[in-house]
Amino acid sequence: LSPMTGMALEQKAGTKRIAGQDRYETAVAISQKGWKTSEYAIIARGDDFADALCAGPLAHKYNAPILLTQPGALDLTTLAELKRLGVQKVWIAGGTGAVSQQVEMDLGTAGIFNIERISGSNRYETSVEIAKKLDAGSQAVLATGSDYPDALSISVIASKLGMPILLTQKNSLP
Repeated sequence: LSPMTGMALEQKAGTKRIAGQDRYETAVAISQKGWKTSEYAIIARGDDFADALCAGPLAHKYNAPILLTQPGALDLTTLAELKRLGVQKVWIAGGTGAVSQQVEMDLGTAGIFNIERISGSNRYETSVEIAKKLDAGSQAVLATGSDYPDALSISVIASKLGMPILLTQKNSLP
């Protein structure tokens, strides 16, 4: 299909694209579409999948958007969205290697002081620490921590059911 034909089909089918210039702006566009205000938000690094995917059920529990940032400093579009939403509490998914201490300082400078980091020594332990915040029942999702498709595919169901997404290695359980 030519781009024009594809566009015409998209409009005819009633599909509406939510997008930004990059992954950070796309996360903000999704937040803007879904929330007028939010007391809570989750921040995760935008250049890797693990922590953000595992945070999905927590975001669902608190009706919070997941916003992305670069590891070294708070993304400015993300900061603007936190302010627009009136966020009072931010969870940072991942350790300081994933989302640096500088991001916490940037949040404080912006007037957001209720910040909680949820992390372990690696993505597997971080997924367990996020799971602990869910107060979930006896069910959990296991997905590989080395690639994202499995966790992505189950994330909506896990979120809806309040089931944590625990990351594992291919041939062993951390």
